[in-house]
Amino acid sequence: MKNDLDSNSRRIGKDRNDWSSGFTLIECLFTLLMLSGFLLLAAATIQHHKQIEPLLMRRNRQEFEIFLIQLENELAERTLQKTENQRITLKGTNVTTFIKYQNQKIVKEENGGHHPLLMDVKTVLFQQKDSCIEITVWFNNGDINYGKWIINET
Repeated sequence: MKNDLDSNSRRIGKDRNDWSSGFTLIECLFTLLMLSGFLLLAAATIQHHKQIEPLLMRRNRQEFEIFLIQLENELAERTLQKTENQRITLKGTNVTTFIKYQNQKIVKEENGGHHPLLMDVKTVLFQQKDSCIEITVWFNNGDINYGKWIINET
């Protein structure tokens, strides 16, 4: 009987020593706290993205409208020479101007220099139809904008 008692006490003592290899309640609670904090931050980030996305789409639209106004003002004194898919060639007095897609930008190139007109552009398509040029711009964020530039017949 004494041997049984000693073996039971050894087992109990052995089990108590094994507890140190597991997680304590405080460690588990700390881990759950960290996990819940991470999930709350992720949910807040997703919610913030949903609010910001329409603003970015409107921003692209505003930049596109400004681009069309700049294009109309800068090219009022020039005549259209040639239209290609990603390039417009215009002739002014003693100068040739190119409006073209280059390095994710639409730029105005004149006298060896270039001036960016529209940024973050994935691709652009210029199409001449009758007395106008239709402009389609695909932005890097997936937004697509359409515009029309009416050619002055002078």
